[in-house]
Amino acid sequence: MKWRSVYRVIPVPVIYTDKMAADLGGYARGPVIWIRDKYSSDEGLHRHELDHVRQWWTLPILHGLLYKASDRYRLRAEARAYRIQMQHPDRTGATLTLEDAAARLMSPRYGLRITIEQARQALA
Repeated sequence: MKWRSVYRVIPVPVIYTDKMAADLGGYARGPVIWIRDKYSSDEGLHRHELDHVRQWWTLPILHGLLYKASDRYRLRAEARAYRIQMQHPDRTGATLTLEDAAARLMSPRYGLRITIEQARQALA
């Protein structure tokens, strides 16, 4: 386990584990982050998940409800997190490209049913 923070003062526990769905590199639930062991040095992924924790702290009860109920809110939340991830290196030192981030936004996991162009626009 490692500690990070949001807003420079709120501690966020980051738990490293491989006990998660096979298609996930990590996820945040409320104020806690879980990241797959092999991504422990992936700063982009850490920043992506930290942004979801920040979103949760901004709307502690509503964030989870809105994320599940509103495609528009979910798209906005994920696009923001991917924009942040694109600014930081992954475990190999590379940064996530716009095209790769757009493809991830189109993943059935998010249930957004968007085109590649809509994904690019959300990330702009």
